[in-house]
Amino acid sequence: MPERSRFNTPELLEALRNRDPEAWRALYEEQWRPLCAFIRARLAHSPNGQTESEELAQEVLCRAYTSIIHFRGAAQLETWLRTIAQYAIIDAVRAAQRERRLSEQTAALESIGEPLHTRAAPDPEVSALRQDLIRRLLRELQIVLGKYSGLFVKRHLEDLSEQEVAEAEGLKYGTASGYLARTRRLLRQQSARFASLLSE
Repeated sequence: MPERSRFNTPELLEALRNRDPEAWRALYEEQWRPLCAFIRARLAHSPNGQTESEELAQEVLCRAYTSIIHFRGAAQLETWLRTIAQYAIIDAVRAAQRERRLSEQTAALESIGEPLHTRAAPDPEVSALRQDLIRRLLRELQIVLGKYSGLFVKRHLEDLSEQEVAEAEGLKYGTASGYLARTRRLLRQQSARFASLLSE
């Protein structure tokens, strides 16, 4: 149970709603450590838990500042702040997951592009040009196919069967097959985009 904030009074809440600098400075001093501890406890498995908790605590107080006008005071202020913290943690975790997936897909695409260019172009200058083209093509694939690009790579560049793609992605066969059909439709719709890139 969080310690009750002294700001749970109509007068001090009104000062916060009016963006009173002294009131917000006092709230910051009162809630900073409890918020950091609350967030850090929920990031216990993160190697950068302390730094992340401080960054998120700052984010929570910024969100509170912009939305305090909508706080009616029906709940305790400290409970409201921790609710904001819960959403901030969820947003941060989802953002990290999206970044990790994008990084993994980029690494997979580039690892495929590297041997292709190495076999085809031993000359350093030609090799550099081919590598640049491959990177641009792979980047376009990511833009056009979005979250489906990883499935396309496994099926058409790594030459896995649709069943193997489904197993690798943890999907049902029918779901993976449907996604792959969608990637082919998307590429057909964007064929001019790739033709233009190849003609440069």
